[in-house]
Amino acid sequence: MLDSSARLLRLLAILQTRTEWTGPELAQRLDVTVRTLRRDMAEEVAERVPPTAGLVEAVDRRSCLLSAGADTLGFLALHLALLGPEFTVLEPAELADELGVLAGRLDRARSRSGSQRPE
Repeated sequence: MLDSSARLLRLLAILQTRTEWTGPELAQRLDVTVRTLRRDMAEEVAERVPPTAGLVEAVDRRSCLLSAGADTLGFLALHLALLGPEFTVLEPAELADELGVLAGRLDRARSRSGSQRPE
């Protein structure tokens, strides 16, 4: 995965090759594509994910596949967590590590917040 400045330079070069790109197309070109299996109906996920931010495909009546991209795995981890339903990361494996970092940070914040409440 490229660092942010290298990804920005690559993005500028890519944008010069065509006049229109979708979010998923750019994410794939920049190697920041994420695929997750959502435990929710495709229509409900699609309402929360604009077409420029990700592609939602129905798998069956109760689940869908979300392909999305962003500048960093940290942002993707946060975005996926905020979408609501349970999910499974299919790729990249590094996103699961980033979710662990986010979960740890949130748990530490919760623990500190509960112990420092004013009386």
